Amino acid sequence: MSRIKGNTQPLLTLKVGTSSAVDLGADLVSIEFTDSDGNQVTMADYANGDAGVTVNATFVLDFGVTNAYEFLYTNAGKTGVIYTYQQSNAAASQTNPKFTGTCTLGVKPRFQVQAGNDVTTFDTSFVTDTWSKAIS
Repeated sequence: MSRIKGNTQPLLTLKVGTSSAVDLGADLVSIEFTDSDGNQVTMADYANGDAGVTVNATFVLDFGVTNAYEFLYTNAGKTGVIYTYQQSNAAASQTNPKFTGTCTLGVKPRFQVQAGNDVTTFDTSFVTDTWSKAIS
């Protein structure tokens, strides 16, 4: 049995327009795929289980130009963004499925910094337009 653990660097890429995909997996602390209002339009959408999905993610706060915060701040509100998520960057398989689709990025991320030695994080959400799972 293969169990998912949070002790590997995941692959989380976002691609805006014709630019190259950017991997934000190194900054990712947690990720959650949950229900949203989504894009169900027809009865067939509902019957096929095509419910909307919101992706909630927590990242390490780092203002470097190659980090998640800068990417999400710069590209806030962009539509048709192509995303990919895998537990690891190995080939897609039953135990390492590849989730892909398009999404709309959320607003410019907010953050809060507190006194102390803990690493500061920030949260963001985006709504998927499409999402699929591949195992090969």
